[in-house]
Amino acid sequence: MLRIGLTGPTGSGKSTVTALMRQWGGVEVLDADAIAHEVNNSPAAADAIAGAFPGTRLPDGTIDTVFDSKHAISMTTATGAELLIHIGMDTVKLEGKGYEPQVKNGDKVRKGQLLMKFDMEA
Repeated sequence: MLRIGLTGPTGSGKSTVTALMRQWGGVEVLDADAIAHEVNNSPAAADAIAGAFPGTRLPDGTIDTVFDSKHAISMTTATGAELLIHIGMDTVKLEGKGYEPQVKNGDKVRKGQLLMKFDMEA
């Protein structure tokens, strides 16, 4: 049996090539991205991450961008570090459904301030 490993950065066409291979038929595809998304979206993964970082709070800073799709926020901390906060998987297609930003572009924020409310069931 011939095995092909398909790798590349985001946007390089892996999904397109995989779809073509499925159309050909007779090709078994193991989609590692789908497996990773399933694992990362599990309640067990969320609990493990929360448990590993108890009480973690973002530092003081300034909100640079609340993305139009509402699933991500970029900010610069008071010490100059640039952060990208991305909430969820496959979120762009939700078009903001279930996300309620509590900040807007240019807001000054304090450590522990609520930046986003979101519905994990959306």
